[in-house]
Amino acid sequence: MAGLTAAHIRAIRNAAGAYGAPIIPEQQIANLFNEAMTKYGDGQFTNKKRVAALVSECLMESAYFRTTVEYANTGPYQPYRGRTFIQLTWKSNYADFGRWCVRKGLLRKGQEDYFVRNPVALGRAEWAALGGVYYFTQKKWSGKNLCQIADSGSSLAIGRAVNLGNPWSPYTPNGQRARDRAFELVMSLPDDIVPGKKKKKAKKAKKAKPWQGYLWTVAKVKAYDGTGRHRPEFDLKPGQRIYGKVNKKKFNDGRYFQWHEQPHAIYYPLDAGGFSHKKGGKPIGPGKAKPKARSQKAKTYKVRRGDTLSKIAAKYHTTVARLAKANGIKNVNLIYVGQRLVIK
Repeated sequence: MAGLTAAHIRAIRNAAGAYGAPIIPEQQIANLFNEAMTKYGDGQFTNKKRVAALVSECLMESAYFRTTVEYANTGPYQPYRGRTFIQLTWKSNYADFGRWCVRKGLLRKGQEDYFVRNPVALGRAEWAALGGVYYFTQKKWSGKNLCQIADSGSSLAIGRAVNLGNPWSPYTPNGQRARDRAFELVMSLPDDIVPGKKKKKAKKAKKAKPWQGYLWTVAKVKAYDGTGRHRPEFDLKPGQRIYGKVNKKKFNDGRYFQWHEQPHAIYYPLDAGGFSHKKGGKPIGPGKAKPKARSQKAKTYKVRRGDTLSKIAAKYHTTVARLAKANGIKNVNLIYVGQRLVIK
């Protein structure tokens, strides 16, 4: 099954100019995201834009995956400062995240206030990606969660929701240029970063079927394409046989033929010969090439008593001179009984 990998996490960190090592190994980061999206994402992370919005915002909020806890240790929200990769903040969010974890079976029933009582625990790596998945699927504005808002492809709306608490805020989030860049980087990754999405199997090349058409014999060396221009690379040898199928479209006084060894349309003038046709241009069958002469074994004759070259020549409808030449006989009057002569 497809999903994020260590190579993907490494690629976007390097391209974004991240410095320092991530808080946990890159493969673990990828695994946490894949598990959180598939098991606890309510089937919401179904396309690349949603995955890119989640990962890019978590990348920026966690200082390129280098922390799961907000650096600032002062402020009105203490001790419930930003934690997880998405930087969940405020007591109300800690409490709501605890209730969500109980519903998902991540915490036992009765532990809904676990993070309210133990805020530091939310900074552990096991909750890092879950915080982002919770925020993207459970928080809603005008009836839409961040997964649905991400479908518009606007990283600005996502940045406003995460940084300002409202995707429709008129203000620009801190580091929005970097957020846009991070979103573009994740979007540039292969489509199979969507977890649970099966990779497309490479189609097996179909075996070429024998051409179901006429068997034509080429009688002219030159071949032409559909424009009538000579194409030397298509030249065929006289007498070469090719499988061809007739195209109804005509060109000047000829027709097109397509053949399985060459995908281009080849034009053969009618005067090339080598195929038969009747008036109207409709083919009636393959042309007849001259049959090749069968190789025959040379005839021989065993000389008998009383034979002469003239008698043998008369018998086989040839001449004394041809027999003498074929057999290397210098004296036409001298042949021997039992001698084998080649008849030509």
